[in-house]
Amino acid sequence: MYPEGNWVDTSRGTPYHVIGSNRYGKPILDRPLTYQDVMKHAFKVGCLAFDSTRISAADVNFPMDVVLYAPDTFRLVEHRFAKEDLA
Repeated sequence: MYPEGNWVDTSRGTPYHVIGSNRYGKPILDRPLTYQDVMKHAFKVGCLAFDSTRISAADVNFPMDVVLYAPDTFRLVEHRFAKEDLA
């Protein structure tokens, strides 16, 4: 949920949501990522998409914030990754 109170929702048609610049990374997310993928695969694809955008756009850089939510758990896992974390 955004601070303004707007919510973010995913579905089979939209298996991910990007907040911020996604010009260069979105095609990377669209090709291999599906709603049925496990979180580990989705995280790897997300890291690749972030890196593509970071290299190509001057206004994108670390840290990278990731939030994971497993359906029906009412539990969020949040992590902020520095460049060294993903080297």
